[in-house]
Amino acid sequence: MALYGRKSLPLTVVGLIDECYWLANIKAAFDVDTILAIEQSIVTRCFGGGMLEVHGLVCGSVESIFTPGWIPEDISRLSALLQMLRDLKPVAKRLQDCNIDLIDELVSILCDCFTKDRLADDASVWDQQEVRNLLDAALGGGDSNGPIDINLWTRLKVRNQGHSLIVSHNGLIGKVGDGREMVRAGDMITTVLGRNSPLILRPAGDDAYVVITGALVPSLCDSVSILGPLPDDRDHPQPQPHYTNNATNETTREDPRLGPLPPGWIRVQGEWQHSQPIFVEHFQNVMTGEVVHWDPRLDADALRDRGVAIKTFLLK
Repeated sequence: MALYGRKSLPLTVVGLIDECYWLANIKAAFDVDTILAIEQSIVTRCFGGGMLEVHGLVCGSVESIFTPGWIPEDISRLSALLQMLRDLKPVAKRLQDCNIDLIDELVSILCDCFTKDRLADDASVWDQQEVRNLLDAALGGGDSNGPIDINLWTRLKVRNQGHSLIVSHNGLIGKVGDGREMVRAGDMITTVLGRNSPLILRPAGDDAYVVITGALVPSLCDSVSILGPLPDDRDHPQPQPHYTNNATNETTREDPRLGPLPPGWIRVQGEWQHSQPIFVEHFQNVMTGEVVHWDPRLDADALRDRGVAIKTFLLK
């Protein structure tokens, strides 16, 4: 099957594809089925003039940007970074209002949320407790008499090279990779339906937006911006989504934040296609016979019915 390089695709689709891979720095080409699957999964509609319609949620607007030099070369300067963040009024307010530990937040950012507490069976992930102990030791807290693992700090610095730190007007902290343009104050942090990470958009007039880059924002993981936090007695999903009741050890594939399927929909065993995500669920509309690989409880209209402020974005 013919492969299409990025340059042959519409600019808006290229931007969305690029931002799916910014963390892993993957260079890829895409066949026709994959392009169609991407368009279906992000619930898009193409318009004339290269416009693309997607649905999502505005989670905040960028207020402060720290260039790739934000991570200290010497770990002894870590306290200065934390103090700089605490001195930002939106961050200080959010830390207080939401009872958030800034060091834990920084651990998630440094490790790209790619940690053992989320991916227990993956040997390649970071040990978040090991990283937390490193930061505590550098700050003189925790086991402050323990050795500081300079090799671990070096690996973390390499992992974060080329990424900038961002802070939103409502205190969200995250990081962004290199995009087509530099992120700037006023850019919007959005959750676009079908994407697994936030997207930075910039208003471009006439209700249109430009894709700037992808983002990693720990506080927006697990669809929190759309469905709210997981219940206290539930662990967050693993790569193949499942949820564990910590009291009973019962495991289920059903997100506890979602109710039953809408009338007329059933879950079915579908045939996996190479253009689909690795882990995918199939649902069938019993009236039309249509089989889809997206959850009907999570389409734009269903989320609006839940009271989620879903917005339509025209990307150019």
